[in-house]
Amino acid sequence: LCFRSIHGTLNHLHLADINWSFRLQGQPVEPSIMAYWRKADGYSQGDAPLHWEEYVKDRKELKLKVCEQAQLLIDIVDQFSNSQLSEPFSLTLGSGAKATMPLADVLMHVFNHGTHHRGQISAVFPKFGLSPPVLDYFYYCMMT
Repeated sequence: LCFRSIHGTLNHLHLADINWSFRLQGQPVEPSIMAYWRKADGYSQGDAPLHWEEYVKDRKELKLKVCEQAQLLIDIVDQFSNSQLSEPFSLTLGSGAKATMPLADVLMHVFNHGTHHRGQISAVFPKFGLSPPVLDYFYYCMMT
């Protein structure tokens, strides 16, 4: 896994969702959150402690935090009207560069990012004797 473990990957997803929640609400991202993307050991596979695994150390707490943050993102996105989706959305990247694109494209990135890493996690499931969950959007639409 890119962030060495399921725990590290879930912490990365949690931090990314916090990051995007700030941005989508027009608030600056807290420097302590952005610092995780600036650390040199971001993708280390060695035995040394990895900062992505350190943000929320307890697995049960991480599960709760990930679910709470997901609900916050849902609440934020629910506030946007259909017409806002095609409007330009401007933000400052972690590098300091400015970017502008339609809000729909930003949201597509946010949700694709989560799907990408959940897919990485589910690919590890058979190693533990587990069946991976269905992540296909098509089947999600059929179930809702």
